[in-house]
Amino acid sequence: MDLPGLVSESTFASGRAKTLLGQTFDMNPGLWKSASPSYLLESNPKIKMPVTLIIQGTSDPVVPLDQSTGFQNQLVKMSVPSRLEKIVGAGHELFKGAIASKTKRLILDFLKTGV
Repeated sequence: MDLPGLVSESTFASGRAKTLLGQTFDMNPGLWKSASPSYLLESNPKIKMPVTLIIQGTSDPVVPLDQSTGFQNQLVKMSVPSRLEKIVGAGHELFKGAIASKTKRLILDFLKTGV
């Protein structure tokens, strides 16, 4: 959600962002900011966000948990109906193994209830 924040938090994720964006953060910090949902919301406070579900594994080695909690905090400040579900012990891949059924259940519950 905050690509510039990944530079210091996750070498792997920032490497993936570099591949996606075609430039390192140092080469073009503005590009990295403009590709970040958190900065988009910050710079455009009148954006109408839909009801949002965020699912994050607490042991995710790729995307730090604070990326999700920070974005959730932004949504709350904007009065966007949203929910952050933390799956204790889960890593980055939420659709594999025993975690997959929990992830699917969270998504289906969200679709049924709206939050």
